[in-house]
Amino acid sequence: MLGSVVLASFQVGGAEAAAAQVQSEEDNFSDVTSLPDIDPFSALLSRRGPSAVRLSSREPQLYETSEGNTRFTLQVSGQTALLRFHCGDEQKSLECWLLQGQPREEIMLLAASRSPRGDVTYKNRRGEAVLRVTATGGATLYDPGETALADFSATSFGAVVAGGAAVLPVVGQAETLLPPVMSSGAVDERMRQTTSYLIEKYDFFISLMSVGDAGSNQAVLGDAVLTASKAIDLVASDALGQRAIARRLQVVEFRNREVIGLEYADATLVVYYNERGGVAGRPSSAAIRRYLESVL
Repeated sequence: MLGSVVLASFQVGGAEAAAAQVQSEEDNFSDVTSLPDIDPFSALLSRRGPSAVRLSSREPQLYETSEGNTRFTLQVSGQTALLRFHCGDEQKSLECWLLQGQPREEIMLLAASRSPRGDVTYKNRRGEAVLRVTATGGATLYDPGETALADFSATSFGAVVAGGAAVLPVVGQAETLLPPVMSSGAVDERMRQTTSYLIEKYDFFISLMSVGDAGSNQAVLGDAVLTASKAIDLVASDALGQRAIARRLQVVEFRNREVIGLEYADATLVVYYNERGGVAGRPSSAAIRRYLESVL
């Protein structure tokens, strides 16, 4: 395990490899409001097929896989999209527990890119495909791990990435895809619940705390607590990660600043968030997980 300090701040030059990776994942998502609008879905307005994914309204919409085992909410805005998977009835993950039974998980920020035949592929911060929408209205949901090495410039997408699940729209009211308003007391309670959860599940104590001025927008701080808590739980889910966290992680600090990032030193993980950044104002759980795995 590495014992030296590894910076993931986006303002520090010459950072270690882990920091560079985190930065490359976040840079393209720093501003979700000023991107030019591409609308590949305008042709869908005249289509009536049951599999058509109508995204032109830009409103949150419920979708599920054709097998009915995965449900998510999607909202498109310009070249970005927000996607949130719903918690299943039997799902016992930390994030679903922290959200107190609400049918939602971490909000994912996706970037749109043109694909062959006029299709559009939505990718996560690592460039892994999550959703592909065809020009004729069909859509396929992918496991990002299966598409990480895919060549999306290839002529035949199906020959490059196998699998995926067909997506159908669901009639129903979709919830907003914005971090909910949270008071400082609610954020403190989320931190306390995370500590209690980790003690009960893994028998180690990690103190979570907000340092400095949290600002007026507690929603982004609360969302950062959620993504960091999820990342810790995922790292600790195997025996090696659990031992590393038990030995080398005692405190998680959340600090508000303009540029988001991660730092680790002296058994303390610092998570930098931007209170005005919305969903893009905190590191994703995937980025935090990979960072922890590289420094612990």
